[in-house]
Amino acid sequence: MRNKIKYSGRPRASNEIIQLIKQIANENPMWGVPRIHGEILKLGYDISQATVWRYTPKDKNNTTGQRWKTFLKNHASEIISIDFFCVPTINFKLLHVLVFLSHGRRKVIHLNITTHPTS
Repeated sequence: MRNKIKYSGRPRASNEIIQLIKQIANENPMWGVPRIHGEILKLGYDISQATVWRYTPKDKNNTTGQRWKTFLKNHASEIISIDFFCVPTINFKLLHVLVFLSHGRRKVIHLNITTHPTS
């Protein structure tokens, strides 16, 4: 009869580390897993980021984070858009257009039109 070897994989994290992960995550809701992992490493515990992710509480109704629309509204004065496109003329020539737009004031910062895109 053969001896059965049981492979259990990685040992489970201690209850102390699990409680620490949950405490840090609950006290700092804006922190992500990499930040929590870094703080736990600073405290001298040697665990992986996957372990922190596994024991971090998953809050599906987290409304403390900033939404994309709010981010755009808060930073509109610093955001610019750049567009480069070609316009065919009635004489079948191509005009190359470069436009810089400011989102804060909704105005054109720079506009350049040329027949040679490298000029």
